[in-house]
Amino acid sequence: MTKYKKEIPQLKKLKPKVSLETVVKAVCEKFDCSADQVIIKGRKNNKAREVAIYLSRRLSGLPCKELGAFFGGVSGALITIMNNQIVKEATGNRRLKHQVGRVEHRIFNI
Repeated sequence: MTKYKKEIPQLKKLKPKVSLETVVKAVCEKFDCSADQVIIKGRKNNKAREVAIYLSRRLSGLPCKELGAFFGGVSGALITIMNNQIVKEATGNRRLKHQVGRVEHRIFNI
């Protein structure tokens, strides 16, 4: 079992890294909004922003602090909280899970 734990860092290196701009562009196309609406903080119940933060954390490989700086200067803790929130919501909401999957599919087919 320890053999596989040693291989995980190498697998992370093989995983393709996606730029934050690519994620924001794909989210904007899917949710029909502007990049400013996704990046600028301060708007409540902004599902496009939440999805962009979730996918950015998952696909970019950047630390939460850097993601927070990109998404309007929010803290890394807020990035983690928003990520956990969208994961929890997507498990009970098939429509949201499908939307996230479509955005991810669009990102890798650009």
